[in-house]
Amino acid sequence: HLYIVFEITFESGKVGYITIVDMAGRESPVDIYNLFIEPKNVNGKISKTSITTILGPTGGVGVVEQYMKSNLRGEYTADSIYNILKEGFYINETINHLVYFFNKKNYKKTKVVKQKESLDSYSTERYYVNPEDEETGIDGSNNSLTIPILKYLDNLSNKKNSDEFLPTKFITFVCIRKDQQYCNQIFKSMEFGESVKST
Repeated sequence: HLYIVFEITFESGKVGYITIVDMAGRESPVDIYNLFIEPKNVNGKISKTSITTILGPTGGVGVVEQYMKSNLRGEYTADSIYNILKEGFYINETINHLVYFFNKKNYKKTKVVKQKESLDSYSTERYYVNPEDEETGIDGSNNSLTIPILKYLDNLSNKKNSDEFLPTKFITFVCIRKDQQYCNQIFKSMEFGESVKST
């Protein structure tokens, strides 16, 4: 996500901030996997892989190369598919933290449900990192960093207006793919936009 911060000095001398958040759209790793990966017939037997295998220690680009759909070769490389798959997890985690933060600003409670162990049971609405924890501290090995960034941006005016709190106004843009095969993800991105439109 790209945060573009505008500092505005009013005629009264007070300073306020508008932050435009140019966001990535939701990308479900499960949908990406299903779009790019298929079982293969190896010596008369059907051989399958999984997201857990691809992203695990014995996986990688070579496994994607072996199982990627033949009609996508030339249009996509195994390396690009592997990276898209990895990025989907982080993009969704940061979007979930954005939802949590904006809901809290609008006095709405967000239900935080943790992800299951298996990557193949991944859900875009669940969390790896509890956003409540990131309000007070950052885990050195398992973090999203979205909450600390948004809290910092929301409190910029405190440095210039010590007598009163003037919270940052946030404007969000969500990237939506127009490709028909990404239809489910398009609607997930639109649902997110609907959920934070009053921020």
